Amino acid sequence: DWYGAVTFEKRDTAGGLDERARYAIGWLNNWDYANVTPTIDCDGFNGTDSIVREIALKRDSSGVYYLASRPVAALDDHVSRTVDLGDLEVTGTRILDYRGVAYELSCEISWDQLRGAGLQLRRSPDGVRHIDAGVYGDYAFLNRRGTVNPDASGRWQESHSPFSGNRVKLRILVDRTSVEMFVDDGRYVHSSEVFPYLIDTGLALFSIDGGQGHGGAGPGHRGEPGGGAHRGRDHRCRSGRGPRRLGGPRDPGRRAALEGGVLPGTGARPRRAHRPRPPLR
Repeated sequence: DWYGAVTFEKRDTAGGLDERARYAIGWLNNWDYANVTPTIDCDGFNGTDSIVREIALKRDSSGVYYLASRPVAALDDHVSRTVDLGDLEVTGTRILDYRGVAYELSCEISWDQLRGAGLQLRRSPDGVRHIDAGVYGDYAFLNRRGTVNPDASGRWQESHSPFSGNRVKLRILVDRTSVEMFVDDGRYVHSSEVFPYLIDTGLALFSIDGGQGHGGAGPGHRGEPGGGAHRGRDHRCRSGRGPRRLGGPRDPGRRAALEGGVLPGTGARPRRAHRPRPPLR
């Protein structure tokens, strides 16, 4: 859902140009459902702007160049609270002691014998509705099938990006109508429109097909935005990072370690969600 992006110059406080990076912003929507998002009826608009990203050119150990993205540093000025969830282990699903609507979550998840692990964001009180973010096999994913979203076709429920290893750093920004996930150093970013109910504020950690996962996490709160297009973030973690509050929580699964932070979201018609399961292929 990151469409029609534009970039602009990065300058310091004195107006000097930084040629090593540029800022970018995109429209969070898709032409397949551009005119049927829930906000058109209740708020009079479709889609929203993404968080502004700072994009820089990097080179990996094999000599391949790539663009790495990270949320603009100015978001730090809006953090109102930081929650440290500590280092955690999970086998299956573990509910975390954090609730929120808009927040930033930063965490590191590691595992020994698992196919996958991740977080359930904006989890409903009964655990039926949630947004899943994490890794499975050889890809990272963001899955919105378990909450209200505008894709009636079912084609755009989950995004994938390449992944390898048994440890991943995730930085996730959750807002009233969107989730954006930055994987590791931001070489891959997942952006998705979501419309969870306002009562869906839970966060959980989960693991898939295997033993244990480990992590350390803590949410932070910068203040919950009043509108769907406004978001905040918060994060902090022990042996890593945890969530900072802009808004809401996330959810881990079977057994993984994590550190992180989160943002708030908005509501609409719910769909029946699912228990943690292997992502779509």
